[in-house]
Amino acid sequence: MLAHHFVVADDHRLNRPAALRWLEELADEQPSGAATAYLPPGSASSPDVWRPRLAAVAEAAPSVTRSETGAVLFWSAERAYAVLPPFPLPSSSFLDGWDAAPLRTLLTRQYRYAVAYVRLGRYAIGVYEGERLLASKTDTRLVHARHAAGGWSQQRFARRREQQARELYDAACAALAERIAPYKESLDYLLLGGERHTLLAFRKRCPLVEEFAGRILDHRLPPVREPNQAALTQLPRDVWTSTVLVLDTCPPEQG
Repeated sequence: MLAHHFVVADDHRLNRPAALRWLEELADEQPSGAATAYLPPGSASSPDVWRPRLAAVAEAAPSVTRSETGAVLFWSAERAYAVLPPFPLPSSSFLDGWDAAPLRTLLTRQYRYAVAYVRLGRYAIGVYEGERLLASKTDTRLVHARHAAGGWSQQRFARRREQQARELYDAACAALAERIAPYKESLDYLLLGGERHTLLAFRKRCPLVEEFAGRILDHRLPPVREPNQAALTQLPRDVWTSTVLVLDTCPPEQG
């Protein structure tokens, strides 16, 4: 089989109802050469027939191979779709035709997950089942901005600022432990949001986070200016979003 070159012709972000409707429409189509691949995050092995296809997709859309939730590829001779699901795919499979059943199952499952937004000055903790908020806590803690002056005064200010940040991380960690306690054994995932360096410091300060090793999603939460109750209420719409990449294919150029 000839390899193909891909071009990302379009991309869509679909909420859960829209993604399910799109899959219904997709099921009505079975174009020539239709096939489906389910690729969990980090999956490496694939049947021989899929290797040139996956290489071509990765070249055109690197986000497919970097996705922390994996990807579903709907392949045909003329067009392909790559779907980045809201939660990680549990296993790999390579199927004949456009088979959306495993993805539909994922989208209709009521995942139970905790969310921790941590920014310097404020945190927000939420526990969800599907799109329903089960428990939450938000709070503010004073963390001074960086000091521009130099010398001894600056060093003293920096130590005070570091202490304020540690107090914020400890408060957020305690709030996370308290809110997830009734649901801890049934939680599927922990989602973290905030600036990268702040989250790294929070994870070092909060041993509870590492208890979710292998179940932490670092990049599913949208950036928010104020991690507050309103942000927690609106969050499921973004958490359940699937990204659909439309990939147009064409034969390789002849040299």
